[in-house]
Amino acid sequence: MVKSAYLAGLLAACTPAAAQLHNLAVSAGLKYFGSCLDNGHRSDAGYMNIINNKAEVGQLVPENGQKWAYVEPSRGTFTYTDADVVPNIAAANGQVLRCHTLTWHSQLPSWVENGSWTKAQLQSVIETHIANVMGHYKGKCYAWDVVNEAADDNGNWRDSVFYRVMGTDFLPISFNAAKKADANTKLYYNDYNLEYNGAKTNRVYEAVTIVQNAGAPIDGVGFQGHLIVGSTPSRANLATVLRRFTALGLEVAYTELDIRHSSLPASSSALTTQANDYANVVGSCLDVAGCVGVTVWGMSDKYSWIPQTFSGQGDALLYDSNLNKKAAWTSVSSVLAAAATGNPNPGTTLTTSTRTTTTAPPATTTTAAPGGGAAHWGQCGGIGWTGPTTCQSPWTCTKLNDWYYQCLIEMPVYTVPHTDRQPAFNAALNHSRGSSTNSKGDLNKLDLHPKEMKKCLGKHIKGRDLKPATDRLVALGEKGKTSLEAEKPSGSGQKDEASGTWSSPDMESGSDNRQPRGSLALAEFIKPDSSATKC
Repeated sequence: MVKSAYLAGLLAACTPAAAQLHNLAVSAGLKYFGSCLDNGHRSDAGYMNIINNKAEVGQLVPENGQKWAYVEPSRGTFTYTDADVVPNIAAANGQVLRCHTLTWHSQLPSWVENGSWTKAQLQSVIETHIANVMGHYKGKCYAWDVVNEAADDNGNWRDSVFYRVMGTDFLPISFNAAKKADANTKLYYNDYNLEYNGAKTNRVYEAVTIVQNAGAPIDGVGFQGHLIVGSTPSRANLATVLRRFTALGLEVAYTELDIRHSSLPASSSALTTQANDYANVVGSCLDVAGCVGVTVWGMSDKYSWIPQTFSGQGDALLYDSNLNKKAAWTSVSSVLAAAATGNPNPGTTLTTSTRTTTTAPPATTTTAAPGGGAAHWGQCGGIGWTGPTTCQSPWTCTKLNDWYYQCLIEMPVYTVPHTDRQPAFNAALNHSRGSSTNSKGDLNKLDLHPKEMKKCLGKHIKGRDLKPATDRLVALGEKGKTSLEAEKPSGSGQKDEASGTWSSPDMESGSDNRQPRGSLALAEFIKPDSSATKC
């Protein structure tokens, strides 16, 4: 009796009228299954037949149209001609609309990115932008991606104009502005590589708690889901990381899902693995009560962003370039149909999989000569990974978790709460000038990569070569030293025996072409006023 009822339900779910992804997702308890759409795709009638089919695609999000560079290209001038295209299609089709994105470091107009802002000025810019854009779409968006990608790939705060000027304060400021603009839409933080539950996930968890502790409203976290075939975490592990954020009282969703092949053409076994990976991602959403939906970043490989970004990789979506359904589509529909009929493990030839527990050997020290190995940001290891395990110089294969190693540059990090950065940074500069007051202890408190420090110091250098100084900082960090040693620069100059520093009589004139060595370059070329050391 039970078996017959199950089979009848499964057959009913697989009839042409019902076996479409959004319908299946809703029957399985999700709010939607959807896709992004870019304006340029509208001329493809075959593709738009898929997009306009609400039973298949029940939710849309503009791929680019609502981003800052397009809606406010110059300060105070808002234009929505392009931005309205996808929302209008969604409204005409009766599809759920997700809106994307407000505060993001990328696709910013130059007037924002390169402006000389005080904190108050940039706060006003953010609030004005959010008020206008969200006001234009008030009542139309199920959710807004309010802040996008505030953490970098190493799990640090991203070096954006917002963070440089405002620290983490831009996070609650953005969410408060969003709530004021539209009190009834869901407000999301959105990011990629959260699925691996590593350092970046931890930083985003911190971002969410910063917003919550500031009393600002936040409703959800978007897991972008830009994943790689064979390196996607298991269904159980994905559900675990989703629950980290639902435990904070938030909903979660997969917001930009694609699972790319690291080499093409894909073999039949790789296509099966991709299908299993898709089933595990969608299945993890079904397993977590607070997961509301899945959005793929396009329906067809024909319009994927992957090939232009990751050369030689792609075929990451559910339909191929000829608009035919792939094995991945079948696996997703099977998982959704099974959940809709009460069976979490569908009996199909494309089954969900749990990976073995064999840990790939650490690859954190492998590098390759230029031209060899994986490129910057590329994958270089992890459980089940069969691609390159070295990185092009100067990148290092860095373990993010058992499933994913990525080509990054490793730098020593001095840890300290954000509010303590300034005195620590000033102490480092004072020490480089020859003052030993509190320098050893405070220097170790720096929460800055030397690379980040270089960017900060670069603002205060008058046409000088900072590389020797920053190289010295890197070297000291790698050796674990606790102080900066003043070194005699090449060329003329006088030594102050009391302080141990060197000075140049023509330093301010700009005529001195010396290439200073070591940390003394910081003392010589940085303005002496304390405000100059603020990053």
